[in-house]
Amino acid sequence: MTISVREKTLFALLCVALPIVIMGAWIGCLSYDRATAEPYHVIVKGYDPRDLLHGKFLNVRYAWEDARSQKPNRDMNDLPISAKYYVPEWDAQDLETMLREDKNTFSADITLNRRNKTQIKALYIDDKPWEEALATWRENRDNSAHE
Repeated sequence: MTISVREKTLFALLCVALPIVIMGAWIGCLSYDRATAEPYHVIVKGYDPRDLLHGKFLNVRYAWEDARSQKPNRDMNDLPISAKYYVPEWDAQDLETMLREDKNTFSADITLNRRNKTQIKALYIDDKPWEEALATWRENRDNSAHE
């Protein structure tokens, strides 16, 4: 049994097109989830595990029970309890220290999709963007060290 040139061409086209179609469908599903996800502002607690393979992440736990957290109209038992937020390696140690000090309130803007998956959009410390709060914390630390 011989395979014709037309059949070989069709098979090759299918082999090239199938991964493209699958990737397109996957991107479409992710885009839909992102576009329909509900935004919330939630208080977070956390710790900073060192993950040598993936860089630095702050592992945070959502404090849905905190009065300052926006709560979705869903069963609280079905809500996610934790997430990872990537921070630059040079900032991770200081953020870890701030978390351990427990003097600051960490919060996050998150999105919650229809499958109860979250994505952290922004992290705040005492209602300031984390970069600004970290710079102030470092400045205060350095000033107190020089006194």
